[in-house]
Amino acid sequence: MTSKTSYFDAAIFKRSLRKTMPLWICYLVFWLFILPGDLISFVYQPEYYDSLSGRLCERILNFCTVGSILSALIGLLAAWLLFSWLFRANASYFYASLPVRREALFVSNFAVGFLMVMLGNLLTALTAYCITLLHGYPQFYACTCFFGTSMLAFTGFYGFAVLLAMIIGQAAAMPAVYVILNFTSSVIYYAVQYLLSDFVYGMSGRTSPAATFFYQLSPISYIMTYGFSVFSPQTASKISPGTAFPAGAISHHWPSLASSLPRLLFLSSAAAKWSAPEM
Repeated sequence: MTSKTSYFDAAIFKRSLRKTMPLWICYLVFWLFILPGDLISFVYQPEYYDSLSGRLCERILNFCTVGSILSALIGLLAAWLLFSWLFRANASYFYASLPVRREALFVSNFAVGFLMVMLGNLLTALTAYCITLLHGYPQFYACTCFFGTSMLAFTGFYGFAVLLAMIIGQAAAMPAVYVILNFTSSVIYYAVQYLLSDFVYGMSGRTSPAATFFYQLSPISYIMTYGFSVFSPQTASKISPGTAFPAGAISHHWPSLASSLPRLLFLSSAAAKWSAPEM
């Protein structure tokens, strides 16, 4: 009877989890202090606001930008720690000598970062929802948007960092390349634009519509520059049909955040298959 192919190894998963546990604890404590802490200190007095529920919703949605930017940092740290064995020849050959497939090495380590960040974001969103529920203004929509945008952003940045770790395999170069490539598109665009504005008559150095395209190739730069223009369902209901949403609206970013994930995961898994030493 033929044995089934395993793409997951529990021993590697537990070992990687123990090694990176301080990172996940710090991540969870940070979010529990920032988002639920902000909601606890919020003044729940309806007479202070036109719509207390709407203001509370927008307050939570504002953390989507913070979560996306933090995802770029935590994705880099998680990939660097979980795949640091690729940076040392002895550790790399040790893992290669284990009786597990390359795919299992990749999936087991990748799953640690993905599941722990998902757990941290889920606990933060649930805690925030419970706080608003206890005050009589439940914000399921806002908490779901926070969880969704944070996870989509993390998966994209984390997958990109893992891909670089697999390809580069060098402890110092990998973070440097990660930072450089995340800002390359926007930096080159503005360098060329301002250079041409000095030498080409009539060409303005101000931001043009083409900047949006180049910013989307540098998602962290795009988010840091524009952020997410958020609005509550109450505010959205007042917008007349046909009105264009703001450039950074949450609804406009779901497709752009999600579209890159399958490609990043595919490239990372392909790199995992071919970059590890032969077993």
